[in-house]
Amino acid sequence: MIKRLLPSAPLLYSPAYAACSGIAALGSGLLTGRLLLIFELVAPYPVRLFALHNGDALTAVIAMPGPSSVLTKRRFDALLLASTSIVWWTNAAGEFVEEQPYWQKYTGQSWDEYKGNRWVSCLHPDDKDNITADWRRAVSTGSACFTQGRIWSVTHGGYRAFQTRGIPIKDEDGRIEGWLGTLTDIQDSIDINVLLQRTQEDLASSLRAHRESEARLSLELETVKTREQQIQMLMHEVNHRSQNLLGIVLAIARRTSETAPQEFMRRFETRIHALSSSHNLLAQNGWQGADMEQLAKSQLAHFGDLISTRIFLQGAKMYVTPRAAQALGMALHELATNAAEHGALSDERGRVDISWHVLVEGNEPVFLIDWAEQDGPPIQQGGPGFGSTVLSRMVQATLGGTAELEFRPSGLLWSLKCPLASVLESGRAASATERPLPAPISFPRGPRVLIVEDEMLVALEVEQTLHRAGFAIAGVASRADEAIRIVEDHGCEAAVMDLRLADGTSSRIAQVLANKRIPFAVLTAYPREQLPEELRSAPYLHKPLQGDALVERLRRLLGIPQGKKAV
Repeated sequence: MIKRLLPSAPLLYSPAYAACSGIAALGSGLLTGRLLLIFELVAPYPVRLFALHNGDALTAVIAMPGPSSVLTKRRFDALLLASTSIVWWTNAAGEFVEEQPYWQKYTGQSWDEYKGNRWVSCLHPDDKDNITADWRRAVSTGSACFTQGRIWSVTHGGYRAFQTRGIPIKDEDGRIEGWLGTLTDIQDSIDINVLLQRTQEDLASSLRAHRESEARLSLELETVKTREQQIQMLMHEVNHRSQNLLGIVLAIARRTSETAPQEFMRRFETRIHALSSSHNLLAQNGWQGADMEQLAKSQLAHFGDLISTRIFLQGAKMYVTPRAAQALGMALHELATNAAEHGALSDERGRVDISWHVLVEGNEPVFLIDWAEQDGPPIQQGGPGFGSTVLSRMVQATLGGTAELEFRPSGLLWSLKCPLASVLESGRAASATERPLPAPISFPRGPRVLIVEDEMLVALEVEQTLHRAGFAIAGVASRADEAIRIVEDHGCEAAVMDLRLADGTSSRIAQVLANKRIPFAVLTAYPREQLPEELRSAPYLHKPLQGDALVERLRRLLGIPQGKKAV
């Protein structure tokens, strides 16, 4: 059976200490049984609760002050004053009925200002309703109370955030005798958390800024690297074009000296000027192409006022590729030169009509250009020369078409028909139409060499060099597909090829030749280190063409003894 001793003594709040001061004698008289310490409570004086155990039953509960009660009380008061929390106690109705020294010290309120329920006056106006509602609900239900808000602090001279916890103190019958609680200032924790959050945000912002700076720097470095690569690529391209141009100039010089040695300088100069006119026009357009009408006028500029009076241009507005512009420009120059010396422009009556059209043949778009002379003196067909080579083999091989030259009584007629893709879109002629392969060049029988070169004048130079050395020509191709077809259909014993072609590179040709164990040499303006792997190990010659070096390399490839003709 559990009994309450000293029923008149409040157990948990003043004057509990005075009421319990005489319990020691009673406690000592109960030592015949066994005293079990149930718990020890500080509220606000030290009180211990003991149970007397007799056999299997608890027969009494005894409230006793702790040893050295006066000393313990002093220590307890000192502990409360040193604590960061405020300890408070109320009656069962939740009202202050005794002075609260710790509350008073924190808030600065006098007893008259906070007794009863006046303590709410120190709460922040915005928090007062919520806090009082929480407290009233706890008091009415007898449940523990936890709430928070802002309270005035006289020490800090302003409102401070706090948390408070209150628990009901009940007697043995479960009736609430009072409330005991603590109020803890959490403003510093909030400030620290805010500071920590701001610091984290600042660090995160700094980290983002750092990463963004790194990203920008990386992007700038990548941009610089890309620009350097572009500049390097452009430099290589300029070098490639200049070397090709030198090869073309040398080819023009050699062919001019062979066909008209007595007029070499005059003809050579006019042909170089014509080539320069086409290049100037292309340079003005960033080497993206040339307007067809402007291209024709640039090759006829030396005729001045004859344009639109005796020379008439008619055709659709169209831009031709750099490759087509160079070939068509050279052809127009040769036609104009011939007309001025022998044809319609050599007298006062003749006229020239230059027209270009786009037709559709067999569902494929076709480019057609005509040079028609009339009312001029009779003209006779001359022997083969540089001009006839340009007007036939060069333009046919460059543009993948067919050219016809007719010497009619009414005047000369030159026509060129080729896939439109050869003129308007670089590198697509091979896919636009499947032209029949030209027959192998009829030379004295020797090792057959395939020439793969998209600059036809250079290809003609290589052809002539090999012919003089006793080689046969298996074919001349300016595109990879065409070269592979020659190898598959006609075969060859060796090949000479450039890297850059009209439809890409010669890598695929190299693979086909390697599979068939056909040796080849590379003649290009690109340095060896820029060649793809399948070309890098082949014998290498740098443009412009050096005929003796090419012949010597082919002899080595084919095992022909030095000094012996290839036939």
